Parts: sequence; C-alpha cells; structure tokens
Amino acid sequence: MGTAKRKVSVSSGVGFTGLVLVAVAVIVGCGGNAGVDDGTVTGKVFSNFSRGVAGRVPESGVTVVAQRESDPPQVIRTALTDSNGEYVLGELPVGAYVIGFAKDGFQTIDTRSGATAQRTAVGSQVRVFVEPGGVSQAAEVTLRRLAGVGNSTVVVTVLDGVTGQPVNDATVTVGTATSSNGGNNGVYTLEVPVNVNNPEAPFGQPNPERVIISSDGFATNQETFIVPIADQTVRVTISMRAEVAIITGIIRISAFEQLYSKPNIQIRVSNANLNPNPIIQQDGSFQITVPRSTSSLTRQFNIVFTHPGLETFTLSNVVSPVGGGRTLSQVVEMRPRTVTLVGNVIDSLGQAPNNLGPVADTATIPQTGQQSTIINGTYTIPNVPIGTDSGAAAGGITVSVRAFNPSRVNPGPPPRNGVEEQGEVPSFRPLTDTIFQLPLVITR
Repeated sequence: MGTAKRKVSVSSGVGFTGLVLVAVAVIVGCGGNAGVDDGTVTGKVFSNFSRGVAGRVPESGVTVVAQRESDPPQVIRTALTDSNGEYVLGELPVGAYVIGFAKDGFQTIDTRSGATAQRTAVGSQVRVFVEPGGVSQAAEVTLRRLAGVGNSTVVVTVLDGVTGQPVNDATVTVGTATSSNGGNNGVYTLEVPVNVNNPEAPFGQPNPERVIISSDGFATNQETFIVPIADQTVRVTISMRAEVAIITGIIRISAFEQLYSKPNIQIRVSNANLNPNPIIQQDGSFQITVPRSTSSLTRQFNIVFTHPGLETFTLSNVVSPVGGGRTLSQVVEMRPRTVTLVGNVIDSLGQAPNNLGPVADTATIPQTGQQSTIINGTYTIPNVPIGTDSGAAAGGITVSVRAFNPSRVNPGPPPRNGVEEQGEVPSFRPLTDTIFQLPLVITR
C-alpha cells in the first residue's frame, strides 16, 4: 500500500527551533492517507493575567502546533488562536498527538522537552487522540505571562468608603515606591520596579505587590495586591474604611412616658453606613457608632428618631468627634402623637345623661388619667396618645363611663298655696356604669 505525501506547514517567528510543542499522546499507528479518515482537533487557550490582574482570559494570536507521535511519516499541523482564544487543527490523520503553544511574552509549552511542573495545561500534559473523520476536543490551556523588566506605572484611586469622595491626604505604597500626592481627585501615580527575582513568585508570573494606604481617620489598608507589569499602566481603585467614634445621648418622652417602650424607637443616621445599628436602653440612653472626623475632615450627620406613636425628632448637622467619644448636650425629647377622642353615651332606652345628678357624669381613660364631663350624652377628651406599645395601653385605650339620671318615686300632689306637701324625695338611678374598649389607633 502506498504512502501519500503531505505538505508540512510550520509556523515561523515563534521560536520553535530545537523543540516540538506540548504534551503527550499514545502511539496508535502510523495512519497517513488523506481523505475521509482525517480528523480535527479544537481547543481554547487562556492567559493568566490581563492588565496586571490575575484571572483566566482568552488569549489571541497564540501559535498552536500538533505533532503525531507515531512517526514515520511525520505529521505536523499549525494554527493561530482567534480573538476568543479558540483554534482548529484540521487534516489530521488518525493517531495520537501532542500539542504545543507559544507566543512572545509567555512561557512556551513544548511537545518534547521541559519538566511537567513547568507546563500550564489543565491537569498534566495535553493528550489528544484523533478518530477517523471525528472532531477531538483538547484540554483547555492557560499560558503564563513572563515577567518583564523595568518599571510599571501604577495608578491608585483612593476613595472615602463612607461618602465615596476622593481622599487627597493619604500615603500610598506599592512595593518599594511611595506617593503622598493625591492632588484634588484622590489619584496617586507611582513608578514601581518590576521584581523578576522574587523566589515566592510562581514560574513565569509577575510578582504581586501589596498596596498599603494610610490616612488620618481611616484604617490602614493592607489587603489589596496588584501585579505590576513592565512598561504597562496598572490601575486600581480602593475604598478606605473610616475609623469610628461614639456618640451617646438620652431620649425622653414629654408625656405618658410609661406607655412607650424606648427600645422600640428607631434611629437613622444619614450617610454613616452604621454597623451595628444603634442600641437604645429602656431608660432612653443610646449609643451610635459613626465615622470619626479628622483634623482635615469634619463629618456631619443628621440623626433621626422615629416611633409609630411619637412625633419624629431630628438632630441636624451633628459633628462626630475627632477621637474618642462624645455625649450630646441636647436631650432628645419626643412628643406623643395624639388625637381628640369624642364619644356619645345613651342608655338602653335611648336616653342621654343630662348631668343633673349629684355626681358629674364622666368618661375617664384609666391609663392616662384623662377625664371629660359628659354633657347631653357627649364627652370630649383632647390629646389622647396613640400608637402606645407598653403595658395595658398596648392593646388599645380603655374608656370608663359613669353616668346618672334623676327620677322621682311617688312625687306626691302638686303644691297648694305655694307650700309643697310632703312627698317622697327625688332619687337618682344609675343610667350606666360601663367600661368599654376602643381599638388601638396608630397613624404612620
């Protein structure tokens, strides 16, 4: 059986002299006839860095070489990855192949030489077997960028983590470079030497450097790393966590204080990113943790106190201390929200008390002690608190009504000559002595 001759295409300009790219394959036979027996290999190539930030990103322009291990005859095919990092190697006779990858600035993966530890294919080495007329999917590969020499321009933008405003008086250090000039926009530019001899850096990977930022009023930031790349600009934005101060104070309720639970009062602080939320004790004392002011930065907050049954109280433009704590000189006095309670009283015969008895007809609220005289069957109690949440008042306001109507028993004959004859004296019978419950009234 004759052997068909194939035209071999080898990429130039990538530096494959003396090495054949990538890894592994099982020798399965020589195969070499062109035609329907040929197969195809597809795959994808990533790189480990993009703009100085670690991460797998598709890499274009990578030269991919496939070599069949069952020589002779020798079979070599080449391709370039597209913008998605994908490649297609066609016209491959049946057999086992090893695949190599190369691109300027990245560690080469070759097919014959080099320790497995220096390869960056997923798993160990790339193994591909081409079936007759089939499409084989190669394992994904991640190329490592070679660390260059020289300086990297590192641009660090520093923001206030509370307000989002630029921080202009920080000191920023990246590796051996330091800058304290943030201008008016919180941007610090540093020329950072790229260290290619750091023994802790993985083979072929640029050396990560810690970004350290310190500024009065902020916790020193040491958790951010960047990877300077020679002759490239690397940018990073960092939000600084503000140091905190304590503001304390006391809440009073102007009336009916016993009807309200002070821990149910809510405190909101504008632009403070509170964590944890303010705590209020039963005696009304409270503590708020806020970002502290500095010698160059005055932080002001609006503190709002709310409760369904109390009028909203606002402290405006409260200045947090530079250090330590501060107790508010102003007592927070909240006033109950109230309504005027109006009601009618009648007996089972439809009669209304007329307040003619020896004791005034009254309507009383036991929880507050508020009282009103019933006149012609109507009572009016102003300033009744609503939205109470403590004790018996939490279920609603109770109104106690007591009223009398006079009546005569056997009144005797009408008077003669202006003198009233003795008869039975008038008596007063209770019209009602009733306690009834009004539903709890809450307005929001």
